[in-house]
Amino acid sequence: MTWYRVLSPLIEESLKRGHDVECWHQSGAKTLGVNCPNLLKVPTFKAGVPVIIEYEKPEDIIQLVESKSPTVIIDLSPPKFPEIKRNKGGDNKNPFWLIADLPPGCCIHDIQSDEELFGCDAFAMINEHYLESSINYCLQDKMHLLASLKLQEADIGKEQTRWVAQRFMYQWGNAQARFVRERSVLVGNAALDHYPQIDREAIRKRLGIPKEQRVVVLLPFPFGYDQTAPWEQMFDRASIIKRLLWVFKANRFDYFFRAFYLRSKEDFIKALRRFVDHNDALLIGKLRHTMKPQPELGKYCHFLFADEGYYPHTAAELFSIADLVVGHYSSGVMEAVALGTPFLNVDIPGYPKKFYGDTCVSGLCNESWPGAVWSMSIESALHELPSESLDKFCISDSSREEYLRKFASWPLGRASAQVMDYLEKMSVSKIINSVDAHN
Repeated sequence: MTWYRVLSPLIEESLKRGHDVECWHQSGAKTLGVNCPNLLKVPTFKAGVPVIIEYEKPEDIIQLVESKSPTVIIDLSPPKFPEIKRNKGGDNKNPFWLIADLPPGCCIHDIQSDEELFGCDAFAMINEHYLESSINYCLQDKMHLLASLKLQEADIGKEQTRWVAQRFMYQWGNAQARFVRERSVLVGNAALDHYPQIDREAIRKRLGIPKEQRVVVLLPFPFGYDQTAPWEQMFDRASIIKRLLWVFKANRFDYFFRAFYLRSKEDFIKALRRFVDHNDALLIGKLRHTMKPQPELGKYCHFLFADEGYYPHTAAELFSIADLVVGHYSSGVMEAVALGTPFLNVDIPGYPKKFYGDTCVSGLCNESWPGAVWSMSIESALHELPSESLDKFCISDSSREEYLRKFASWPLGRASAQVMDYLEKMSVSKIINSVDAHN
């Protein structure tokens, strides 16, 4: 369901133009938490109602494509089954497969073979920065990266190691890079298109938060969080006894002494709550997808929210009414700045920042930006933040614009229209070419 967060503006624009739109859900598919298809949470669109179609197994999409004969498929992934793109009978009815690279970099990296890459017809990229960053990443020597990954596996975590390693199995060359450059269209960030229309007053009224009440939103889970890495075990556990039990159980005696002094998530949230109280604000925690809240979140946050809605997404609604968003290397920084809300990034002891910076295009390139994004060590957060004024974190219009020009879109609100302009142009071209072929 979380992908409605990024695809809804494209669905809205398609409906607005009178196109027939279908949303295909793989029923039972599950990712983080219990983030699986839920028909009760399908967003409401102003321009119409898309048809919802469910299928069970991944390979069932082959039959679905054959039976429905869609003109265009907009996806975050490439066609995983070659049968989808095989032209049967020369009737030119293969769907035009567009990759919407949202979040930036993640979708291009998920392509695992020439068959998948060359099965794509086009790539809707945010801008030149992300296009070239993605290509340069994919051209890297993957054997070197795999060797580096193996050396760091014990400190990164099993799930994240597996996830990153999958991205290293497909080595690009000049032919792949040229193909993506030739088939890319730079459109901006479609996921942010509806942000200028978010009704902050209505959100506050629905949540029972007065207009003048100041708000701080906390994103407690960092990029790469999977609860298996040593830095997570230390940060998540405030109790020295629990830390030492993990050290012995995991046979990680290199963390024995660190168990006595490393700062914990509870240390940080306690300091953050003091900062919030000092500024007469409310602290709202936003959980990642539908993950269960940890005890310290319920103890120090005034409110906690999971993913209640997707268009606008719950996080975007909370960011829109916040005076400050606080997190640890979160991809939510782009959304906060897009909504005109400053972001404070707080470091985590032992967090593999360089590793994620080297292996993820979208992850950590924007942890600090003067006038929009601040960064702070955990020690500064514990000792200095509680007495700081919330007014210190004030976003400037010029900094916001510069940031969005580099990492997102400027101005906001046009990306989905540009995607549809491109697809309509390509569809007309495809029809003309088909007629010419049969004459």
